[in-house]
Amino acid sequence: MIDDFEETQVQISYNSRELPAHFQLGPDASPEERRHMARVVARFIGPSTPMDDCFNKTVQVMGTFVHPVSLTDMNTGEVVPKLRTVWLLTDGTCLSSVSEVTRQFTEMVLQPFFSGGKLGLFDFPASVEIRKQKTRAGRTTFAFELQEESK
Repeated sequence: MIDDFEETQVQISYNSRELPAHFQLGPDASPEERRHMARVVARFIGPSTPMDDCFNKTVQVMGTFVHPVSLTDMNTGEVVPKLRTVWLLTDGTCLSSVSEVTRQFTEMVLQPFFSGGKLGLFDFPASVEIRKQKTRAGRTTFAFELQEESK
């Protein structure tokens, strides 16, 4: 598994009241703006592929979304709050991870340099290679490399 998680089953639940500020609408939003926002948010919180299924692949990221989730350890019943990072790819699919490394890369590299500040969607795709990296503790985590051009 990724980061601090041992091999265990978890259940993820979402709190839709805690959307990022740039995904919230004011009371003066038109019905068209509300419908558009609903479609964008639904795409990010819908089905996704776990990011650790994509080691050693290069993906074309077209948008990002970070939101709170609760992870429930199916063995102990313990509920742990985490942040889930979702990448929308140019082919319309999504990758997701609760890894802190993924969130940091997203917030420090992808969002500031590609988003243009609109609803988590990018002005142009970011080509990112997803690599596997071992930690000193022997766990597996992500290492991301931003590519010069789309592969």
